[in-house]
Amino acid sequence: MVFETYFQPTFAWETFDDAVDLESGTDIIVDSITTVSNIDASLDIAPAISGTVTGPDGSTPVEGLGVVAYSWDIEGWQWEGSAETAGDGTYTIFLRSPGSYRVMFGAYGNSNYREQVYDGAPDLGSGTDIAVSNGFITSGINAIMSSGASISGRVTGPDTVSPLEGISVSAISPGDPNWTSYSYGSPVLTDSNGLYTISLLSTGIHRVEFVDPNDLHISQVFSNAAFVWSETAQDILITNDETNITGIDASLVPASQVHGRVTDEGGLIPLENISILAILQTSNGWNAVTGIYTDNEGYFAMKNIGSGVYRLFANTAEHPEYLPEYYQNSYDQEDAQTITLADYEIRTNVNFALLSATNAAANIVSIIETTPNNFAIEFTGFTAQTYRLQEAQTLTGAWHDVGDQYGITTGSNWISWSSTNSTTYWRIRFVP
Repeated sequence: MVFETYFQPTFAWETFDDAVDLESGTDIIVDSITTVSNIDASLDIAPAISGTVTGPDGSTPVEGLGVVAYSWDIEGWQWEGSAETAGDGTYTIFLRSPGSYRVMFGAYGNSNYREQVYDGAPDLGSGTDIAVSNGFITSGINAIMSSGASISGRVTGPDTVSPLEGISVSAISPGDPNWTSYSYGSPVLTDSNGLYTISLLSTGIHRVEFVDPNDLHISQVFSNAAFVWSETAQDILITNDETNITGIDASLVPASQVHGRVTDEGGLIPLENISILAILQTSNGWNAVTGIYTDNEGYFAMKNIGSGVYRLFANTAEHPEYLPEYYQNSYDQEDAQTITLADYEIRTNVNFALLSATNAAANIVSIIETTPNNFAIEFTGFTAQTYRLQEAQTLTGAWHDVGDQYGITTGSNWISWSSTNSTTYWRIRFVP
């Protein structure tokens, strides 16, 4: 039996008979005909935590700030009680039972200050325990709030002049090696002039990310880096709460999109987790720039890519029962069909129908150098299928068709080929 005091918070909770929780309470045995009487309770005055919250000057009271008490159990930090500061900055939190608590200031309410945990800690994990007892108010749990440091700048289009409104800007701190810890106060949106300010920031290193929620511009990390973990991403150091860093600007370029679907050859079976890779034509050749996986219906939506000439590749590593291919039905990067994307273009119906590898796979059995630079390549496959030899200079490099097509017969098949390269890799591909 638990006596709860939701409507009388100045009294402590109790479990019959004078226990602080269910585990230590007394069992009450009842049956269908007996009335058990004298299940009484004399409730203690609830333990409480009180204090005063002021602004950065240490004297101006902060009104309307949410203060929350937490306790720890095996499932993590649990809310136990809360209060808002009054006009004079004071608060009192009544608690259900004695124990050890930590108090967070700024968990809700007045948003002009950076949240903190008693005594001046940035989070619950590094806060100070506060022990409370029934019948006593633990006072003096005060806080001097900080408005924190700030980072500000301007976001424009590729001309570096036209402002971009509604761009999401976030400060990210190195909470782990992947830079996934978004700093308090993030994200914010740019105004009609492209301006933004991220406030309430803590000291330490931050990186700033710019994302267009409408996918009309390519995301960027200051300064001109593709990802927050990129080596070219610039660290922004905040040394104290009064630091206000300006000029963290970005010029975003237009984004294009490619949408499509991947199925089996018959177009009936959607293929999930097929990696679609976008390979961009550059002055240095063809370079992979981004990729995305198909969903459970085989669809993919490749966003946040720039204009240019691309080749798309469907990688079937997650579905080895299907043959990988370039769009449209090409198996050689050199011969693959290109897709030219303009600024802001949304290209649809870029679909793949992948052939089954079950009746097409071929294996190289042996390679014999018959004379210097001349090789006999033995392979097996499936009768009545056609194959081609492919060559590459590295295992991860581009594969190219070489020689003629080869019809296959039962048993071993041989290809004679010459190569003067010091390092050459070969494989056999199915020709649909």
